[in-house]
Amino acid sequence: MSTLYEINEQILRCVKDEDMVVDTETGEILDVSALDALQISADEKLTNICKMYMNDMAKAEAIKQLITKLTKRQKAAENRAAQLKAYAEMNMKLRGQRKFEKPEFVASFRKSQAVEVSDPDKVPASYLIIQPPKIDKMGIKKDLKAGKEVPGCQLIERNNLSIR
Repeated sequence: MSTLYEINEQILRCVKDEDMVVDTETGEILDVSALDALQISADEKLTNICKMYMNDMAKAEAIKQLITKLTKRQKAAENRAAQLKAYAEMNMKLRGQRKFEKPEFVASFRKSQAVEVSDPDKVPASYLIIQPPKIDKMGIKKDLKAGKEVPGCQLIERNNLSIR
């Protein structure tokens, strides 16, 4: 019987093998037979696979939290930059300046055009962009659960594996 360490090493060797048994970019198992060929009990394999799953999910959650944290920092930096730009614009307008130039940067006003729609109901149909309808699956699910019949739809039950 292999030790837990040896079992983990065997599974990790399948993942890190040069033959790319598991695609380390996508996580896709390319050769399931290599994992099945390990000489360990089915319970031990399943236990270790579930532990690796939980480890990968923990990594994914940590990355997700880091992305959230960095996204908040990015948004704060963008907001501060927008406030500083608005403050600079206000000061330049107050001073009647069209251009402010330094060796590191040039701040200047330029003309631009934008369309402002004051009453969308009066815009001719030829200017409307028609988009395909989107199905409200949550609304359909709610109605099906309430016993209503929705043509072309049914509520199916699935069994999803949960590893916690």
